Amino acid sequence: MDTWCFVKRRTADPVGGVVHVSGDGTRYMRTGGESLAAEASYQRQLVALGYPVPRVLDDGVSDDGISDDGPNFVVGESLGERPLHEMALASLDGTRALSDTVVDLAAEAGGRLLRTQASHAVPATPQALRVWVREAGWTDSVFTEMARATAGRGCRRGSCRPAG
Repeated sequence: MDTWCFVKRRTADPVGGVVHVSGDGTRYMRTGGESLAAEASYQRQLVALGYPVPRVLDDGVSDDGISDDGPNFVVGESLGERPLHEMALASLDGTRALSDTVVDLAAEAGGRLLRTQASHAVPATPQALRVWVREAGWTDSVFTEMARATAGRGCRRGSCRPAG
């Protein structure tokens, strides 16, 4: 029997959901609504095209009847002990300078991503590019999260500026 440890609540899915990591740290399980099934399908397409994303190992609908975080689940491989953004935050160590290791890893991942994108170039219309910016950049989610984070602080969408 697998042991799963809670990591965080999901915010990208309208239904919500959660993320768990396996006890041995080799897999992640996400739960959520219908959009999670589409996300798993899209992730499989990206893997097939050679994008540097985790493989989907299993997905489906939970039949436990007690889940309040969405009936769908996706189990994917873990690509390392910690995500790159966590490594970057940890390497700052109270400064604004990233460690060489983090910069090297980010450059390597960016290079793989750019090579894959270049090998699968698709002509795009201006409307398709606008949709891509909104969806690929998760701007709707970002603005929703920013509104929650700044509630009661007198900030409006686009009006908040970093302190300093």
